[in-house]
Amino acid sequence: MTRKNLPEDVIVEILLRLPVKPLLRFRCVSKHWRSLISDPHFAKSHFNRASGQTQRLLLHTPSGLGSLEVDAPFEDGSALRELVLPIKRQYRDVRIVGSCNGLVCVCLLHDPIEFYVWNPSTGDYRKLSDPGFSPSS
Repeated sequence: MTRKNLPEDVIVEILLRLPVKPLLRFRCVSKHWRSLISDPHFAKSHFNRASGQTQRLLLHTPSGLGSLEVDAPFEDGSALRELVLPIKRQYRDVRIVGSCNGLVCVCLLHDPIEFYVWNPSTGDYRKLSDPGFSPSS
């Protein structure tokens, strides 16, 4: 019996329907999958598909940052999900400066003030150079 491979477009359609975290793990399956999943066009298609499914609000919580699913029932507490900011340092306040296309600009307050662009889905972040303004302005 010979093994047949799935057509490329079928593989892409399957991968586009998966959540981000498993996708990141699946990059280890093969060099081909790593290339496919890491491709900016695939990432944009995945984001467009996912953003049409659920709407989430980013907000401050007593313990840091949270993500609130707009359509989820509030009674069982599943609507609010705590987010782990990998760059948060001890004793530093975090402020959300803005967001766009799933990326969030955050500011770590105190001395010195630092700005980051963060992807909550993947945990990736990049420190920004000093923008020359304070988060309160």
